[in-house]
This record gives sequence, C-alpha cells and structure tokens, in this order.
Amino acid sequence: MKRTMLMVCAAASTMLMFNVAEAAEPAGSAPIVYENPERTHSFSAQGAIIVGAPIESKRPHGDHDHQEHGQGSPLTECSTAEYRCIAMGRTALAVTPELKPTSVYTANGTVFTVESCLRTADDHCQVALISGDCQSVKPVGDTLACAPRAKGEPAGPFASQVVYFIYNEDYGVTSFGIADAKLTGAEREAKARELVLQGVRGLLAAP
Repeated sequence: MKRTMLMVCAAASTMLMFNVAEAAEPAGSAPIVYENPERTHSFSAQGAIIVGAPIESKRPHGDHDHQEHGQGSPLTECSTAEYRCIAMGRTALAVTPELKPTSVYTANGTVFTVESCLRTADDHCQVALISGDCQSVKPVGDTLACAPRAKGEPAGPFASQVVYFIYNEDYGVTSFGIADAKLTGAEREAKARELVLQGVRGLLAAP
C-alpha cells in the first residue's frame, strides 16, 4: 500500500492533450474517492488533481496523532480516438471501447493487457481485470515517461511498475493497485483490489 501511495503522489507528470472533465469530476463537483479496505489510506481525484492521504483514526493515539497529509499530483488526459486514458505521474489507466479477452494495447507508453474477463456482455468484457505494464522509464525533456521495451532491451536505471485495475463499463475504474513487477494468478486480482472506489462513478467512467 505504501508503494501505491508513493508512486501515485510523488511522481512527476507529463502534460498531454487534456480535457480532464472526461476522466475525473470537475473542480466544483464531488471528488472521486478510492480507499483501501482497512480505511487507513485514501485517494481523492477532483478536477485535474489527485491527492493521497492517510485516514486518521477517530481515536488518535501515539504516533498516529501527527500523520502527514498527502500532496496533490496532476491528473493528465492521454486519450485518443482509440482509447480513454488518464495518467497520474508515470502511472496510467486506459481502456478501449470494446475490451476483449485477448485485448493488448499501448497507451501513454504503457502496455495494457486484459488479464481476465470478470463479466462478458455481447462478446466483449463488460467487467475486466487489466494490467498496465510500464516496461521501461526514459527521460522525455524534464520528466520521465514510460515506454515499451524492445525484445532483449534492458530495463534501464529507472524503476518501472505495473498497475492492476478492475474496470466496469458502467462505473469506470472500480479499484486499482500498483506492483513493482508483473504478478501471476490470484496475486493480480488481489493487487487490483487494494484501493476501492467509494461511490458510483470512477476514473475513466464514460461521459
């Protein structure tokens, strides 16, 4: 969980073509909130900012009295005609209009794979477990950005990561988590359920 908070909140962001209202709620509306099951950390997306912060105990004691609040990190739109995409630093979430059990696509330098269809409708994945593999991290101007890695190419000096998330076409991203490397089996879904949507409209929800 600490890994997820640090990667989302501390990473620098590359600004791309952007209409953030399509991916997160406008500044004047209620934020999109994700919380871990233990209710000790939350992420709140509103307008063009996402903020990660600890959830303080209602009965603070000891070291928990002075928990630091998280700082905001920009949300940037990276959508094209082929997919909806939003980036939080180097971490991107993206979906295509018709997700298939074999769908593999690249968005914002990240390779996305449908790992499992959790519910099908009309021959496509209505609910899907998806991975987003930032295979290598390369300098782009003053920032670092994800890029697919050619076969045999070393990973490079900068740490990469894999985001796992569950997407429901009726609600958007309903949960997500970030790993240091690719996972297998039940670990993928467990990672994807680390931060759970609190509400009925998540990131990447259809306009």
